[in-house]
Amino acid sequence: MKYDHGYEKSPGIKKDLSNRRYGKLLVLEESKKRKYNGKTPLVTWVCKCDCGNITLVPSSALGSGNTSSCGCNHVGNTKHGKCYTPEYRIFYASKTRARRKKVPFNLTIEDIVIPEYCPIFPDIKLVVHEGRPQDDSPSLDRLIPEKGYVKGNVHIISQKANRIKNNASLEDLKAIVNWLEKEAQ
Repeated sequence: MKYDHGYEKSPGIKKDLSNRRYGKLLVLEESKKRKYNGKTPLVTWVCKCDCGNITLVPSSALGSGNTSSCGCNHVGNTKHGKCYTPEYRIFYASKTRARRKKVPFNLTIEDIVIPEYCPIFPDIKLVVHEGRPQDDSPSLDRLIPEKGYVKGNVHIISQKANRIKNNASLEDLKAIVNWLEKEAQ
């Protein structure tokens, strides 16, 4: 059997790696392009990295574990400039939390948009800090925690707002407001 590139199929069963995950890489489809190891053509796969970058990776590099990202894992890498942005750090941390909490996740880095001001406390300008988050740090909030990190269920708010809201239901928050209003009179 011949592929589009004109080379004979190597003997044995060809594995379809589509939709498999290798580190930060999600395999999308087989590429028509081939990389060469001497004169031998290697099957390559179109992979999407968690940072959003698309890259071609040979099957052997995926299977051996030698390649687990587009290159953004390397310290000091500025290959595409996304890995050290606040949006990417929020995206990757939420993906890790979703896996740990076993909740759905379908966000992309493009879904993470940090507004200038907190939508709950408009007087708080959002600022990215090094180290521990501060009250004015951007924080990813799930409107309905059980739904997970999915499109339409997440917003960026201030760390202060997210901490206040943490595990409280709407009824819990209303009860606190009602109590505070009674006590203030």
